[in-house]
Amino acid sequence: MPFKVQVGPRQVAIHHGQTVLVSEPDGQINWPSEKGLYFYDTRVISSWAIYANGEPWILLNGGAITYYASRTYLTNREIPTADGVIPSRTLGLVISRMINGGVHEDLDLTNNSMQRVRFQLEIALRCDFADIFEVKSNNIVRRGRITTDWSHAKQELRTSYRNGDFARAVTIAPARDQPSGIYANGRLSFEISLEPGDAWHCCLLYIVGRRRPVLSGAAPVRRRPSKNGPRGNLVGLVAVRAQDPHQQ
Repeated sequence: MPFKVQVGPRQVAIHHGQTVLVSEPDGQINWPSEKGLYFYDTRVISSWAIYANGEPWILLNGGAITYYASRTYLTNREIPTADGVIPSRTLGLVISRMINGGVHEDLDLTNNSMQRVRFQLEIALRCDFADIFEVKSNNIVRRGRITTDWSHAKQELRTSYRNGDFARAVTIAPARDQPSGIYANGRLSFEISLEPGDAWHCCLLYIVGRRRPVLSGAAPVRRRPSKNGPRGNLVGLVAVRAQDPHQQ
C-alpha cells in the first residue's frame, strides 16, 4: 500500500515541562514565523538573532542533542572592524541551549585566526507575548502593554506583559561571574577582544517562570509528559503547526 511522507521545514525544537523552544537550524528565531520560546500558552520570545558588528553568522551544523537540549555550530562572514576586516571562517561560535524551567544558553567563541580580533557580539530579540492559538492561526492581535527594563548593575534585561489580570515576563541575565554586557538600541551587546587561539564564554539565563534555569550540564528531572497540560498539549500544538505551515 502506498503511503505519503510529508516533510516540513527544517527546524530545531526542544522542550521540557511547559517550556518549548522552536528555532531555525542556525539557532535564530525569525519574525514573522511561528517559531519562538513558548511558556505555557504564550510565546514570550518571538524574534532572536545574533550578530558580530551587525554581520550574521554562517551555519556549519546543529540540531537537538536530546529532547531538552540543542547545540549549534556557526562561523563568521567577513566582519568590518576599526582594526580592519576579520576574514571569513576564522571565528567559531557555538550556541548550546538547555531547557529546565527557562532556558540556559551558553555562548562559546574561539579565535582561530593568527591575529587579534575586536568586535561587538550582539543579540537582538523581541517579545510579543502572543497566545499560541493566535500564532497558530496567523492572526495576532496586540493587546495589553509590553515594557522593557534594563538594569546595568544587575545585568538583567526584563520584558513584561500585562493585559488586565493576565501577566507574563521574561528576564535575561548572565549567570554569576560572566562578562558584562550593555543594552542599547534593542540589542544586548558584549565587547569581544580575543588574541589568536583565545576563547570567550558567556552563560545567559532566560527566566520565564519563578524558577531559574539550572547552571550545570545535568539533565532535568524526567517526568511523565502530561497529556492534558494547560490549553492542551503545548508541544504538540507548536510542533505540528511548525511541521506543516499549511495545516488549518
